[in-house]
Amino acid sequence: MSIRGSLTIALVLALLAPPSAGVAQSQRIFRVGYLGGGPPSPPQPTTIGVVRGLRELGYVEGKNLAIEYRWVDGDNEGFSALAAELVRLKVDVIVAHSEPAVRAAKQATATIPIVLLNVPDPVGSGLVTSLAHPGGNVTGVSSQSADFIGKLLELSKEVIPQLARVAAITPTHRGANRKALETAAPALGIALHTFPLRDSTDITQAFTMIAQQGDQAVVVLPDHVTWFHRVQILDLAGRSRLPTICIYDVWAQAGCLLAYGPNLPDMWYRAGMFAGKLLNGAKPAQLPVEQPTKFDLVINLKTAKALRLTISPSLLGRADQVID
Repeated sequence: MSIRGSLTIALVLALLAPPSAGVAQSQRIFRVGYLGGGPPSPPQPTTIGVVRGLRELGYVEGKNLAIEYRWVDGDNEGFSALAAELVRLKVDVIVAHSEPAVRAAKQATATIPIVLLNVPDPVGSGLVTSLAHPGGNVTGVSSQSADFIGKLLELSKEVIPQLARVAAITPTHRGANRKALETAAPALGIALHTFPLRDSTDITQAFTMIAQQGDQAVVVLPDHVTWFHRVQILDLAGRSRLPTICIYDVWAQAGCLLAYGPNLPDMWYRAGMFAGKLLNGAKPAQLPVEQPTKFDLVINLKTAKALRLTISPSLLGRADQVID
């Protein structure tokens, strides 16, 4: 047989042969389910951060990645149905934002890997066995930190030196942030009054009680339910001339006086990296849960001026962001 004939046969065989494992893998579309409260506003810390983290590990929307977004608005009960829907879609990984979302996802599947996101105490809430060895199908990025709630109150006392009575609007479940607040407040000489939030009626009743008790500031603990009602909470606080103390920068951007807590874009980016590692074959049971390493201090000067509060140059100089 001539050399040309041999080459022709080889070419035909190559074209008829099945694709290699690597080529077949590259043509697959991976599906990530995102389960959270929202839709988020602004969206940058969530959609952009997770997508960026996934891209770092080679997963790009429109090429080899599809993301299924599922949101609930101000109602924890909606998570169960949406988690079950993601399981029926046979997504490869679920990224779940908030403890109720993770719990719903975990109840819906014991096999699909779950990336927890923004859960203060994944061990105490029973979602993982330990941070180092999560066990099961859940791992991810916790918002847990030993002392940042205490630091938040210390910063608040710099703004309001006479601060002695504080109201806290919290999620209905007694999570790690609420427990930390209940521990830190008495240590700083602050009397704490807690108001769990279920709906807008709870907010109205809370501010009536806050006025009667003579509380000097309002701490708002993060949760998709409190975020859903943020306009009403911040409006009533402003009308009552009460400083608001929050954890995330998005709250300060919404009008909260002072926010101190984990950096949101970094947490969502790392969650995207977790999702990418799981798509690459990492086992969630063996992938340690990470804790936050970046924290932001944000001060809203516009709110401070409306409340006729003076923020010291020292505190302004330490802020990561000042909103005029």
